[in-house]
Amino acid sequence: QMVPAQGYRVQVFSVTDRDEAQGFYEEARRRLNREDIYLQFEPPFFRVRVGNCRNRDAAEDLVRELERAGYEAPFPVRTQILVPETAKSSNE
Repeated sequence: QMVPAQGYRVQVFSVTDRDEAQGFYEEARRRLNREDIYLQFEPPFFRVRVGNCRNRDAAEDLVRELERAGYEAPFPVRTQILVPETAKSSNE
């Protein structure tokens, strides 16, 4: 079971148009072939973010991976992430 915790995700896209954001999200899911891609609404923006990184170093590694995959200017964002329940309890 996954539970919320503080950590980082890497933002790859931000736009005010929901349909455009949804299309980018779906394309990213196909292109990256990973489950941890999120479409989040933070008014007035829809943001596409990747990952559930426990710390900044892991987020920076993901930034480099996403750059190699062709994403322009991805950057880490401190936010709520999802971690396995056992990982959260063992790190607090």
